[in-house]
Amino acid sequence: MAELSGYLRPIGFRPWEISAMINQEVIDQHAEEAAFLWTQRDHAVRAPQYALKDLAKLDERVEAHVDGLRLAGATGWEAASSRIEEGSGEVFAASVLAVESGDREYVNRVLETACSNPTLARGLVSAMGWLDDAMALRETRMLVSSQTPEVRRAGIAGMAIRRIDPGPALNQAIEDDNPRLTARALRAAGELGRRDLLSQISHRLNDVDEECHFWAAWSAVRLGDRHSPAVEILRQFAEHAQPQAERAVNLAFRAIALADAHAWAMRLAEKPETARFGVIGAGVIGDPAVIPWLIAQMENPDLARVAGAAFSIITGADLAYEDLDSDVPEMHAEESEDDFFSPDPDSELKWPNPPAVTKWWVQRSANFVPGARYLLGRPMTDDVLHEALARGKQTQRIAAAMELAVRHPGDVLFETRARAQWQLAMVKQWSS
Repeated sequence: MAELSGYLRPIGFRPWEISAMINQEVIDQHAEEAAFLWTQRDHAVRAPQYALKDLAKLDERVEAHVDGLRLAGATGWEAASSRIEEGSGEVFAASVLAVESGDREYVNRVLETACSNPTLARGLVSAMGWLDDAMALRETRMLVSSQTPEVRRAGIAGMAIRRIDPGPALNQAIEDDNPRLTARALRAAGELGRRDLLSQISHRLNDVDEECHFWAAWSAVRLGDRHSPAVEILRQFAEHAQPQAERAVNLAFRAIALADAHAWAMRLAEKPETARFGVIGAGVIGDPAVIPWLIAQMENPDLARVAGAAFSIITGADLAYEDLDSDVPEMHAEESEDDFFSPDPDSELKWPNPPAVTKWWVQRSANFVPGARYLLGRPMTDDVLHEALARGKQTQRIAAAMELAVRHPGDVLFETRARAQWQLAMVKQWSS
């Protein structure tokens, strides 16, 4: 058995004693489960049924399997590292072990694999968000000083998800010739509230690379720019149903006047290819004046579930709990309810029952003031947004975080994907 080192040596045991206790089948299972549960978590942070407390439970399960690999020493590392070409979850587990070990050979093994494949790189970046503060800071600083663009990109992304400012490295990355590095740096500037970089960002608004083009506009708008072409660029992404269209909708609708937002939602809804974005936009607006229109959209099987979600985020009504949902329509009966990784973005949303929803709304509509904006049945104040971050489901929490970011462009964007224990510590500060 290879010599154990650093964090990979379980305290209190000698190497030959550890070797005698290791069950290879159990270690392999830890590696498989750590990767699988990370993948489940990666989905859960965007899922409508997960609250922060649910994410915390899932995080505990991930950590338990990573800890099993830690305790197995070098055998645990071998079990994790032998799988790193299989997926992002496998890269995540190996990355955590590699950085914690302090062994640069282990870290370089992960970097070589993860930074050669954009899909796998997500697991590496996620690991930077999982490590304790000191290790994450140490490692990401090393990554951003690399001469290799993909390694620098991983470092900037890792700092961004921890909401650590990379400093001059971020400025330099925005000016880099590598589009993937530049796009991630542009995004990080918006996430970190770096309003001092608006001038640099604006120079990238017409970038020929689509990702740079989008993230320059996204960050400019998020940082308070309402006068440059940035808002119009986001509009175009939505109106042409381009990649990132839904992100564009979730920001742009918050940055334009209420009357303009209403008109834009209706215009998007006129075309089948953008109708879904119009319905999402109505939910972002939060004006109860759109509720009758949303209920009408529930009659359309292609829009029913997303219209139900928009209705819920405005009113706070839980479709399932309040018996406002319905069975899956016959034409969609082949869809499996446990098809966890369905490509359908609305697969986990409830099917609304329009007559029941109509009755619910008639009984409660007097409690809502048209022309105001609501989230979960309450006027959209900062306190309500903070409460949604503390108690809402992930889709609601994402909306609350974005709304706060638009209202306070110099603040960091709350990271709803962070480890639950850190998020819980943050939301506890608001209630104290």
